[in-house]
Amino acid sequence: MEENTPKPQEFQEGKKKAKTPPRKAVVILGIIFILLLVIITIIGRGAPQRPEPTPPSVSPDTVITELEKIYDSPLFSFQYPSDWKPQLFNIIGGGSGVTIRPANATATNYYPRLHIEASPVTEEASMDKRLDLLSRLKFEQTDTTFQTYNAVKLSGRLPFLDKDKKPLNPPIRKTYVFFENEGYLYIISYAYFEDDKTEEKEQFFQNILDTLTLPEGAL
Repeated sequence: MEENTPKPQEFQEGKKKAKTPPRKAVVILGIIFILLLVIITIIGRGAPQRPEPTPPSVSPDTVITELEKIYDSPLFSFQYPSDWKPQLFNIIGGGSGVTIRPANATATNYYPRLHIEASPVTEEASMDKRLDLLSRLKFEQTDTTFQTYNAVKLSGRLPFLDKDKKPLNPPIRKTYVFFENEGYLYIISYAYFEDDKTEEKEQFFQNILDTLTLPEGAL
């Protein structure tokens, strides 16, 4: 019986071992402590701010050049410069649409550009509905003619702001022309940075529009 009874010294050593936390637990507590310090540091600095939206950057100048290429679709065709590139897009409900801009423009250089589309006229996609959607721009609206068609023209500056929440300088000028032909609604729009070359840019787009033709017999 006496041989199985632990000695006082052995009892004290066993007690000390029981009180000593396992090494693994010490490591885990250390990691948790470090994570808490990191979290406290981040909170102290404040939440990261959302970056300001990047305003449109200036594209290559719009200059009058020779209209050497032809864009042709079932609903319209026109001529454009060889250093501009067309980008096609689909229209819900059918039709045809294209946007052209300088071939050396980058992903952030949206202007100058020309956009032409023709889509079937429906109750949901009528000229009045499209004009109503653009009314928020508060552009000047005038009745005009495009070639032989009665048309509606919208023109004004796009309400873009720079990173300081001030009007973009130079501002972007945009013009829309709407007219109908053979059950299709035609929408032409072009935009450019408004500066001391505004008249030259207007003439450039007008030269392209003068070449616009519709299917044979439409005019």
